[in-house]
Amino acid sequence: MALHYIRFQQLFCALFIFSEVCMPMATFASSTTGPNNPGLSAGLGVTGCTNSANWSGTGTPGNGSANDTNYIHEGSATNWDNNETTDELRFSNFGFSIPSGSQILGFTVETLMWASAGSANYTKVQLFSAPGTNVGNNKATGAVPTSDPGTTYTTWGSSSDVWGTTLTADDINASTFGFVICFTASANNSQLDFDHVRITVTYDPPVDTTPSRLMHLFAGFIIKLFSGKLILHQAQH
Repeated sequence: MALHYIRFQQLFCALFIFSEVCMPMATFASSTTGPNNPGLSAGLGVTGCTNSANWSGTGTPGNGSANDTNYIHEGSATNWDNNETTDELRFSNFGFSIPSGSQILGFTVETLMWASAGSANYTKVQLFSAPGTNVGNNKATGAVPTSDPGTTYTTWGSSSDVWGTTLTADDINASTFGFVICFTASANNSQLDFDHVRITVTYDPPVDTTPSRLMHLFAGFIIKLFSGKLILHQAQH
C-alpha cells in the first residue's frame, strides 16, 4: 500500500510539473500591432449606403491617413441635406504583418472627424476583407461630434472584440483589408470633415512546434520530473 501511495505521489508530481513548467513555456502573451494608418482611401457607393453625396479629398495616401489639417470633405458644394446618406468611405492598405496562423483576438478602430456644419449620424462602421466585401458587425451608432475633437478619437471595438468576423492574419495582412464608414445628414446644408482613421489588432502568435522547441520543452520536463522524484526520495528518508 505504501509503495502504491509513493507511485501515486510521483505521478501527481509529474503531472503537476508538466502543467506548471511545460504548458506555460508553450504559450505566449497576447501581442498588439498598430495603430496603423491606411495607404488608400476611396469613396464608392454600394448596398447599405445610398450614394446620395460624394466625398472629396480621397486618394493615395488620401487625407484620412494622418491627424493633420488635410481633410476628406462631405457637403457644402454638394448640398448634403437632411436624411441624405453618403457613399461609402473606404480605407485599405494598412500594412499589417501579423504572423501567419495567429489567433485574432480583437480590432480597435479609432476615427477622428466632426460635422463642421449642420449635423450627421453614423450609418455604417464596419470592416471589409476587400473593397465592397464588408464583413462582421456594423457598429454604427450615435451622432458625429459637432466640433473639432482635436486629438480625441472615437473608438470602435476593443482588444477582445473581433467584430463578428473570422478574419485570419493573412486576410488582415492583405492590402485589400480595411475599414468602411458612411453617414446620414440630420440637418440641411450639413458638412463633414474626416481627418484620420487608424487600426490596432490584438492577436495570439502561433505556438512554436518546431523540433528544437519541442526538445527544449521535453528537456525541461525531464529535469523537473527527476528533481521532483529526488525530493520525494529525500522526504521518504
